[in-house]
Parts: sequence; C-alpha cells; structure tokens
Amino acid sequence: MGAPGSSSRPETVEAVLEQLGLSAPPEPTSDGLARLYLAWCHNVPFDNLRKRIHLAAGDPSPLPGGEPEEFFSA
Repeated sequence: MGAPGSSSRPETVEAVLEQLGLSAPPEPTSDGLARLYLAWCHNVPFDNLRKRIHLAAGDPSPLPGGEPEEFFSA
C-alpha cells in the first residue's frame, strides 16, 4: 500500500491516511498530491520542538522524526 520505495509498513500507511481523513491513498496525480497535501496541512501541526531540544542538547545522533515509523508514532 505504501509508495514505491517506501519503507513504511502498510498498517502505518493506513493509520496515517485515517488520521488525515482519507479512506484510500490518493491517485498519483497532481490532483491526488494536492488532496494529500491539503489533508496534511489541516491535520498535522508544525512542531519542531523535538528537533530544537535535540540540537540544543548537542546530541550527535540523527534528528528525531527522520524515519517514517518514528515520525508518525510521535
């Protein structure tokens, strides 16, 4: 169900689509992308707090939220 080359598990993709209010993945067209982006903008708040804390701590590990599973679970 994920996009070609996607590393997200099907159950993660389904959960994200549900949270975005989409019953199925949009078509891979410019209209489908616009629909997906609109749903994302209306349902996913912008929050860079986790990354700011990470950087302020001087943590050398990768920034949090870089992997799809970790990003969507947070």
